[in-house]
Amino acid sequence: TDNCYSTSNYRFTPNLAGYYLIRGNVAIASMNGTMGVNIYKNGSRFVNMDNQQNRSGGQNLCITGLIPMNGSSDYVEIYVFQSSGSSKNLVNGTQFAVTEFSGMFVRSLA
Repeated sequence: TDNCYSTSNYRFTPNLAGYYLIRGNVAIASMNGTMGVNIYKNGSRFVNMDNQQNRSGGQNLCITGLIPMNGSSDYVEIYVFQSSGSSKNLVNGTQFAVTEFSGMFVRSLA
């Protein structure tokens, strides 16, 4: 809501200062190797999660962080890394294989 997510640059830039619960879930259809998902704040890694996937088939990782935002210029993005050796597509489909990104206001900074 409040038009805080931009589909042109894929950033969440809230317009109210406070702490935000940022969540990302990333699903890849088939891979074997390391998979990582990161929450970046203002272009720098703020929270990260890596996992060694030792099996083939669909993989997914979920990441969450409580992040202070100034309500004007602070923004967050989600980045994904995988080391399978080839390009992979993200999955959007069933309730168990969904790639998503969300932000929710929790409380003010004061």
